Amino acid sequence: MGKTDSLFLNELPAPMPTIIVTNAVLSTGVFSTYQWHFEGSPISGETNQDFTPTADGDYSVSVTNADGCEAMATYAVNFTSLTQNNIAQFNVYPNPASDKITVVIDEASESVVTIRDTKGSVVYEAALFNDNSVYEINVSDLQNGMYFISITTTNEIKTTSFIVKN
Repeated sequence: MGKTDSLFLNELPAPMPTIIVTNAVLSTGVFSTYQWHFEGSPISGETNQDFTPTADGDYSVSVTNADGCEAMATYAVNFTSLTQNNIAQFNVYPNPASDKITVVIDEASESVVTIRDTKGSVVYEAALFNDNSVYEINVSDLQNGMYFISITTTNEIKTTSFIVKN
């Protein structure tokens, strides 16, 4: 009679990096290792969670999680040479929020508001038009935790964070 062996495989979770922009700095989530790339080539010495781009173009970050699995995210930078800002400032209140947040933009312009969770997943996105500078966003369906809200125009991205606490 022959002998039969069994082989069990455990699929390890792959990392899911995303790149978030805050004040012209590219950032990704928490992983074991990082390597930033510009136009597909590794950038020497750029192995931190955050990176400040110096030229417009495609930036990527390769990450490795604790299980040794690798993944990459890419972001197209097109704001480093700009000298004029379209968004003077924006504020979000209340913080923490439970039902809704109010977004006040100092200089209203046509833009997009995006809310991401801490994993970088988009949980809300909408177009804003320059006929208004105060917007209310329902956050009652969001889980408790920290979120990043970005206002994007054709020339600029500004990001801040807020907390949902139901």
